[in-house]
Amino acid sequence: MTEQRPKFSFAVHIYLWGFFALLCLSPLGVLIELNDRVSVPTSWWVASLSWPVILAALFSYSMRRCSSGSMTYTDGLLWITRSMMTGWSTISFVVVPPALFTAFLGSVAIAASGDLQRRPHYARTKWASLVTYFYRQRMRR
Repeated sequence: MTEQRPKFSFAVHIYLWGFFALLCLSPLGVLIELNDRVSVPTSWWVASLSWPVILAALFSYSMRRCSSGSMTYTDGLLWITRSMMTGWSTISFVVVPPALFTAFLGSVAIAASGDLQRRPHYARTKWASLVTYFYRQRMRR
């Protein structure tokens, strides 16, 4: 890779990886809260503990299919995070997670669609288009 990777601020990384940490741990948190009120079945605990593994598998699958030499999957997620940040932490906290959730689900759908259509570079080009779309909709500072 001859071109240099873009540098993202620490806050962008905090928003991105904090979002994925919350996404992984949210079912467990809900069950812990529910367990105080009602008896939660064991199968729900197993499902909530397997949720991070499922998300990691989907993340890895999307990363393999959507990454290209010009833009890796994580760089695309960082660009989306950076584009949706407003500079005001309270507003960014409301805007960034839905955008990242949409981008993550979109990347999984794009990767699966490319595999189902048996088009090898479909996911890469569509992922770049999705990142470009979020960049065009970016929040002005």
